[in-house]
Amino acid sequence: MKLTPTRRNMLSFAIVFFVFGLARDGVKWLAGEPLNVVSIIKSVLVSVFIAVLVGLLFGGIIQLFQKAMGKGNITAAQEDIILQGPANHLKGIEGVGGHLALLCDRLVFRSHKFNIQSHEAVFLLADIAAVEEHKTTGLINNGLLLQLRNGRREKFTVEQAAHWVTHIHRCMSAQSAV
Repeated sequence: MKLTPTRRNMLSFAIVFFVFGLARDGVKWLAGEPLNVVSIIKSVLVSVFIAVLVGLLFGGIIQLFQKAMGKGNITAAQEDIILQGPANHLKGIEGVGGHLALLCDRLVFRSHKFNIQSHEAVFLLADIAAVEEHKTTGLINNGLLLQLRNGRREKFTVEQAAHWVTHIHRCMSAQSAV
């Protein structure tokens, strides 16, 4: 069974709270509280109950937040989207959250509604001089850097930046061959 991101979040919260629940009781036992079978069973049951409750609660909150923001998927009439995913468009000091889509002739970024600088940006592949990975904050190699022919540089944070670069290069090559 493949875990969806929401279920993965729920499970992560549940595991963390289960461990914290057991650790809390472990500290009590180290402090001198009597340790017996009943207290161990009680500790495990309370920890499981809290873990399930918190996992469902936080997972549900995250799911509601994601629905409120909208999936942001970009739809293009009569066109195939080659690659699409969540992205941040780095505008000044803000990483504007949204979705980035690669179509056969352009990149489209659409921000979700909860941003200060909400916007949609379209970059024609013909206007892109170069595309490469870059390190965000100088540490993490999850950035996508577009060098535009007009001298502007546009930066995005994406998952699997190398994958994006490969697909953008393929589309640029296919477009220049036409």
